[in-house]
Amino acid sequence: MPGSFNKNQILIMPTWRNWLSGKIGQSYVPNFKESEYFITWNSLLNNKNFLKLLEKYDLQCYFFQHSHMQKYHSGIVSTGARITIANWQDYDGQELLKSSGFLVTDYSSIAMDFAYMRKPLLYYQFDREEFRKKQYQEGYFSYEKDGFGEVVLTAEALLEKLHGYAETDFTPKEVYLRRIEQFYAYFDKNNCERTFNAIKNENKKYNSTTLP
Repeated sequence: MPGSFNKNQILIMPTWRNWLSGKIGQSYVPNFKESEYFITWNSLLNNKNFLKLLEKYDLQCYFFQHSHMQKYHSGIVSTGARITIANWQDYDGQELLKSSGFLVTDYSSIAMDFAYMRKPLLYYQFDREEFRKKQYQEGYFSYEKDGFGEVVLTAEALLEKLHGYAETDFTPKEVYLRRIEQFYAYFDKNNCERTFNAIKNENKKYNSTTLP
């Protein structure tokens, strides 16, 4: 099990959208506030039912955007006292992942980091069709069949699932714990050592076949 973390802390960490991130050095993409990305996330962070849920279960929520989207930090706001719009200058993403008890993401691989700690999560994929068309096509990994949490497409479904998890004190579901156990070969602190040894062994094999 993971070390110390706060079960009452929800982390929302969506991935970037290349059609909204703009060119390097571009401070703002025109019409960003008309995008589905902005409208959906900003709406959730101000959703009365979401704010009531946070209050009812004494939860804190951090909304932390991908580095490519941090330029819009000041554009997304919330009226909720229990919601923090976190930026990269004041918050460390790795620390938020470690300290949070529940994760809401969309397509981000950070779900794998969170799952490695055996903590529950949800995938909120409201723009799946646009994301697949404009950014990444679906590969071998199916979120429904291989993912480490349930997939929801609407805010209503998201809030329903969040309510269910809050009712059970954010206890991970067995089906996803089994997937995690099957996906990862090790749960320890020796991954760096294994990586180093694997590279060293490959170098030995390479040198033995190339040296005269």
